Amino acid sequence: MHKAFEINLILSDRHQPFEVYRLVDSSYQLQIGEPFWMPEIGLGIGRGQYVSGNIQRQVLYWYDQQGKRYQTSEEQLELAQQQLERYRQQFGELPED
Repeated sequence: MHKAFEINLILSDRHQPFEVYRLVDSSYQLQIGEPFWMPEIGLGIGRGQYVSGNIQRQVLYWYDQQGKRYQTSEEQLELAQQQLERYRQQFGELPED
């Protein structure tokens, strides 16, 4: 059976900052817990802090089943650049083909 989700990032005093609703028997029910695990798609969703320069904001991230946040493409690139720099410090420049 197909289950529907509604995900709200709320900027209002009437709700929690992050709400996930699941369609159960034709009515939406608020789900508790963050990150919220969705077994139908094999992902969790939750909030986290994102910093870019002087700007800090709250954003939604994807999580694995253990609650570990998936890295963004920018974080993956930064990690790869750090690994390359450590390689260069240890072994020198990469050989050219």
